[in-house]
Amino acid sequence: MKKIHELALSSKKVNVSEITKNVMQAIVMRVGFGKSYEDGHEWKRVSRLIGQLQATITTFFISDLWPGLPFVGLIDKLMGKMDLLEKCFRDLDSFYQELIDEHLDPQNSKPHEEDQDIIDILIQLKKDQSFELTSDHLKAILAVTTM
Repeated sequence: MKKIHELALSSKKVNVSEITKNVMQAIVMRVGFGKSYEDGHEWKRVSRLIGQLQATITTFFISDLWPGLPFVGLIDKLMGKMDLLEKCFRDLDSFYQELIDEHLDPQNSKPHEEDQDIIDILIQLKKDQSFELTSDHLKAILAVTTM
């Protein structure tokens, strides 16, 4: 609200849609990852990753139309779509692994249970061996819960 107020006072156009999107992303990141991303390098990286993911999952792949035909996937490959998909996967995988590693660092432990986020809870489940969870499982759950 403060940002909208400042922009309104400066007589600049206010893109409420963009601000709303940023607020929602910030809320999801805070709840999901336990981190508050402010305007800066990390925020730009997260926004870029989310934008890259949205662009990738909304892209039309010809192989989705005819999944049983092997040569159809070659068309997507030649068009560079498969490379973009793989890059998006690698970038998100790396990002989620960094978040998990940060939460595993003993210096970043949270003193109160109510301060725990989704990653902390998943790591605790993994430690308790309540479920057989690997880092790949954690990353998949994060991907589903934060998108």
